Amino acid sequence: SEEDHEDLSLAVRLVKEVIAAVDSKVNDHEKRKRLKDFHGRMDSKSIMMMKSGQIFAREDLLRRRLVHDGGLQLKNVQGRLKDVHALLLSDVFVFLQEKDQKYIFSMLVPSSPSSSSPPSSLH
Repeated sequence: SEEDHEDLSLAVRLVKEVIAAVDSKVNDHEKRKRLKDFHGRMDSKSIMMMKSGQIFAREDLLRRRLVHDGGLQLKNVQGRLKDVHALLLSDVFVFLQEKDQKYIFSMLVPSSPSSSSPPSSLH
């Protein structure tokens, strides 16, 4: 009947909403875990100066939300490619490099003042 069809349609819509909410929570949890993993592999003494002059340390990672992360190759001043891992956080973009099986903040230096390269690892 028409009433049964409406009830079933509502039930299907509600189940889809629950599944979407669960997927979202799982995704958030996985990103928090991934950020904690990066934090755990960071060299405890690694810090970076942001453009604003503020210091950014490994503990600051956990005060933010991970939006996306992935590997990148950046060209350094000498023109060589440098493997880094980029973390797009809720309010900052961080570049990490591996050193002695730990992560440190990657220093990016522009080749000239007119260069389009960022002057630090944080934006």
